[in-house]
Amino acid sequence: MRHGRSVAAVVSARMSRSRAATEVRRRRTGRAFDPDHAPTIDRVVTLLTTTAPDLGRWLALGLALLTVAMLQLWRGARSGHGGLTLCALSRTLPLDESEKMRSKRLYRLLRNRALDGTVMTPLLVRLALGAHPQGWIPIVVDQTTIRGRPVLMAGLRIAHRVLPVAFACYEYDTMRTSQNAIEQALLLVITACLPPGCNPVFVMDRGYARASLLTALRTVNVPFVIRGRAQTMVRVGGRRLTLGRLRRRAGQARRYADVAYQDHAREQVDVVVFHDRTFKEPWFLLVPAGSATPLPTEDVVALYRDRMHIELTFRDWKTHLGVRGLRLEVDAAPRLGRLLLALSLAYILAILLGAGPLAADVRAFAEVLRSTPRHGTRRRLGALSIGILALSLGRFVARARDELDRILVAFADGVPTWAITS
Repeated sequence: MRHGRSVAAVVSARMSRSRAATEVRRRRTGRAFDPDHAPTIDRVVTLLTTTAPDLGRWLALGLALLTVAMLQLWRGARSGHGGLTLCALSRTLPLDESEKMRSKRLYRLLRNRALDGTVMTPLLVRLALGAHPQGWIPIVVDQTTIRGRPVLMAGLRIAHRVLPVAFACYEYDTMRTSQNAIEQALLLVITACLPPGCNPVFVMDRGYARASLLTALRTVNVPFVIRGRAQTMVRVGGRRLTLGRLRRRAGQARRYADVAYQDHAREQVDVVVFHDRTFKEPWFLLVPAGSATPLPTEDVVALYRDRMHIELTFRDWKTHLGVRGLRLEVDAAPRLGRLLLALSLAYILAILLGAGPLAADVRAFAEVLRSTPRHGTRRRLGALSIGILALSLGRFVARARDELDRILVAFADGVPTWAITS
């Protein structure tokens, strides 16, 4: 009996200690944060829960922790030789926990099916465009590969970069549908996620110049600017010829209306032909038929010219962010897509930091200008590199933290990115 009482006493004492520890954790509401990063985490969590209430509290907290962890990694001035690893991310999560617990938290976040484009795309669009965007919204879409896995990315051009709003990752071996269906589904998701009053204009390379996609976009009344292939057969005014045989003059854009695109489909489009003297090949830009008023010829050329900035964004993600070094063995494609979505906020913050008021002082201290201009500029460092240097150089750390707070407050107030950088 005494022995039973002794065991009961021990069990009771342990339960009391467990309840006390639980109460302490409840009082801290799970915020066992590094004190230096706690204010930034609170601001990011508040921003996410306010602008994207569908995320949920736990997912918003996980995204905030991952955002701050990536900003912390950049304090090491990550460059082209640094590959990103999940271990590095888990070690820099600003939590007062063991490394094992941090890695488990990251693993659970990447397994969370709620972290997808239908939730993140409206959030990223709001951050890029502000609370009340209106009018035409050019959205650049292109594809790259990360460790052999195709990745579709769509984004908005800000500060000579394309800020991501949606990703789609897949593997050819495990695909249950066609790549064309995946691409069309991504475009429809983006269209559905845009707020009322916004009209998307998808800007895409010639890899998307197929009649079925043009038909699908016309059916849902979504305009586009897609570069066609020179060897594609078209009919212009009863004549049958290839796009490459359309007449053009170097340096001047020419528009052909009501062109029947492709021999069998004969999808009606307008074709804008433009050949810059500095380019090796001309552009054959496909736009909706009869769209000369909403999409003037000069605007079509300018929109496609801005598409080139997505190549810089791909370089940023692969090189400066180091995602080409990721090794994901289980459910690689969905986990990669979730990780890219999760890191998008950190990327946007770094771009805005490198394009804002602090950028001029960082450039004056760290940049060595080219002796001769290249692509119209003598600068060597882009907005992301300047943002990373602002986070890593000791003399700018305090100002960079204040600037990040200003950006997060502006995001919460619904200020668009172009107004934050001006």
